[in-house]
Amino acid sequence: MTESCNAIGGLARSVMTKRQSGADMSEIMTAVESIDQKDFIPIARSIVIAAYGIPRWNGEELKQQAISDFANDVQVRCYQARQ
Repeated sequence: MTESCNAIGGLARSVMTKRQSGADMSEIMTAVESIDQKDFIPIARSIVIAAYGIPRWNGEELKQQAISDFANDVQVRCYQARQ
């Protein structure tokens, strides 16, 4: 459980980092579709959609806070779902 939730948290961190950097959502969704573990694709899509529902912030401190908060929130939900 810890390993998979850590992986999901890492994905959430990466997606939000790209989101805060101004990456286009379609680029990230295209990358998600190429994930080898097909069972993981719906989770990854949900993470991308959730990330793009959060505003893009100005200022490095606010961006880093958004990245950290998002990754932690996704991990909390992962652990809660697996109890």
